[in-house]
Amino acid sequence: MDEAVQSLLAQSLVPDEIIIIDDGSTEPETLAVLEKSSWPKTRVIRQDNAGVSAARNAGISDSKGDYIVNLDSDDRFDPTFLEKASQILDSDEKVGAVGSWVEVFGSRTGTWKPVGGTTADFLSENQCTSNNLFRRTFWEKTGGFDETMKKGFEDWEFWLHGTSLGWSVSIIPEVLTFYRKKDVKSGMAVAYENKPEIVAYIAKKHLALYQEHVVRVLKEKEELVQRVYNSPVYTAGLEVLGKNHPLS
Repeated sequence: MDEAVQSLLAQSLVPDEIIIIDDGSTEPETLAVLEKSSWPKTRVIRQDNAGVSAARNAGISDSKGDYIVNLDSDDRFDPTFLEKASQILDSDEKVGAVGSWVEVFGSRTGTWKPVGGTTADFLSENQCTSNNLFRRTFWEKTGGFDETMKKGFEDWEFWLHGTSLGWSVSIIPEVLTFYRKKDVKSGMAVAYENKPEIVAYIAKKHLALYQEHVVRVLKEKEELVQRVYNSPVYTAGLEVLGKNHPLS
């Protein structure tokens, strides 16, 4: 948590305020950090555990700025992120949110390069990290993060909803966000375990959008399946099992 806060305080464009939501934490280490904290511009709001969406909504509701930045407690930003992201929002009113490429560190490493975009880009897959900068009006017009989505991908639904109202999501093509991967099961791991159920919920909530773009969604899903079938790892697995490739 300290690393996350310090990455905000080290920004070339320092935020006016930092709000930490203690969502019913019971971890002694976390509680000790919060108890001893003396970060400038920072205040802590404590609430009973209500989930990620409720925590984000609580923090945003208590904030005062026109631009909001999310940052999960295990993650951090490059010192230039807020300056570069805010410049994009300042220069283009059609952009509702700004993210960046993401570097994974910790127990696993790698790079994720989301593309952002408009509604059509978010129908099949999430194309923006939850750690980003967005307009307060984006949050207000969507009604905030969906607090019924307690199994994950609430950020995906948020970007989809916002883009359906006319905004786009911009991605800075640089690694400016750093996502920590731990050995313990993360919220993202839980989300992927429940992805079919979550996708069904998102599709039902935004049924008109999916009906309008059904051909594109089906095509993208089939292209994904085909890439998996054609991947060397999948083919090698079939050979081990002594089975034929379904596309052969």
